[in-house]
Amino acid sequence: MKTTKPTESPFSKNDSHWQDYAPIFETQKAQDPQPNWFFQEHLFADLSVDQSKVLDIGCGSGRGIWAIQKQIGHFPIGLDISKQALAQAEENKIPAENLILSNYKTDPLPSECDVIWISDLLLYLDPETELLPTMKKLNQALKDGGRLGFRWSVGQDELLIRKQSVKFLVSEKFIRNLLKESRFHLQFLEQRKDPIYVANDVRREGRGVFTDCWYVLATKKN
Repeated sequence: MKTTKPTESPFSKNDSHWQDYAPIFETQKAQDPQPNWFFQEHLFADLSVDQSKVLDIGCGSGRGIWAIQKQIGHFPIGLDISKQALAQAEENKIPAENLILSNYKTDPLPSECDVIWISDLLLYLDPETELLPTMKKLNQALKDGGRLGFRWSVGQDELLIRKQSVKFLVSEKFIRNLLKESRFHLQFLEQRKDPIYVANDVRREGRGVFTDCWYVLATKKN
């Protein structure tokens, strides 16, 4: 009797890609702006910041950590899969005690967070096997009413397969359904032309593939 070898998910390359590419990626993005408008007007708006526990997942060299620090007055916890990227964060004067070397998909997350910012990492997750479990894990890491912020490339629920990595581009309907399944309330969703995506793709490919992305704020259901 013949056995069929399980087909490996195209998303399996993403973790090793980020392990190797993160330091180069961070250098390339050094001049890209942070979404301060979203932080100020939505993610951290009306937040009691003095004792707030904020987690920046995929913090890289700490550019987002500094942007968040300016909003809340203290350093958030930064988490990243790349030891080299975290070394860059320390060079950028992020306190070592605020940095965690970890794979957010497989390792435990800090608990009782007031806010989690995961930037655009969700688009690198397999929609069949990784997305919903990860969203539920993020939900569990938040306090009741805690806030989750992310951005996601706009698409028609489709894969974008590259040599180094795989991305999943999504529709508004997909985001709404995902939040509902993972027990989040949608608070804000807006499609914007994001210069970060244009800049990166122009640099690497000479064309602006990701000119549009979703910005999303959701809160954990009590």
